[in-house]
Amino acid sequence: MAELQSGRAASQGRPAGTGVRGMSGAAEKIVVDVYGVLPHIKRRIKQIYGTQRNFAKHLGCTESHLSDALNARTAYPKGFWEGLKIRRKTYYELEPMA
Repeated sequence: MAELQSGRAASQGRPAGTGVRGMSGAAEKIVVDVYGVLPHIKRRIKQIYGTQRNFAKHLGCTESHLSDALNARTAYPKGFWEGLKIRRKTYYELEPMA
């Protein structure tokens, strides 16, 4: 039996708790908290800006938008990663050849 959904996820036809995030409107799924980095991101915000409110002002977005982005409900604001001095790196792992 299908579960009832509420809120923004339901109105967008997505399962509750899933977040599609991307920079510059790209529809890519970034699941930051799977690797446990959200506490590190929050710590970085506090180290550099003192509060999420100050970081949101720096980015030129609302506090609620920043909070939604951190909780996987919306896209990261433009300049999010640069503002935290975090760069994206992609790694590939080779499978052993038989």
